[in-house]
Amino acid sequence: MEPSNSKIALVVGGSRGIGRAVAIRLAQSGFNIWLTYRGNHAAAQSAKSEIEKRGKLCETIAFDVSDYKETETALAKRADEHAPEVVIYNAGIARDNLLVWMTKEEWDSVIATNLDGFYHVMHAVLFPMLRAKRGRIVVVSSTSGQIGQAGQVN
Repeated sequence: MEPSNSKIALVVGGSRGIGRAVAIRLAQSGFNIWLTYRGNHAAAQSAKSEIEKRGKLCETIAFDVSDYKETETALAKRADEHAPEVVIYNAGIARDNLLVWMTKEEWDSVIATNLDGFYHVMHAVLFPMLRAKRGRIVVVSSTSGQIGQAGQVN
């Protein structure tokens, strides 16, 4: 990306919606962006263009946060070379169904992305952040985690 004095924000789930808006706002605030996404390349490229219009660098990184090895491969080396100053964990999925009819696969996919994914990402970047003695972590989550919603027990 840029020399070691540049600030990097890692925005996990940054290609659309809230993640995209956060990535663009962080770029306006002076951060270069590591923008991660799972598979919507067009949305990621669109977000990258918006960030670069603001004069900042944006590296798009495609991987599945629910896969530990994929996440480590995507992030660990980058973080070792230049720890991000900010991590925004915005990855999340919903597989709405009432618990009585929820399949094991529906349960597991949500937990793997929304909970395990956070561990996978932070495991890859936390030690470099600690070594740099700086960093902020922000987790974006659904209000369903605070107030129950029908079909979203997972």
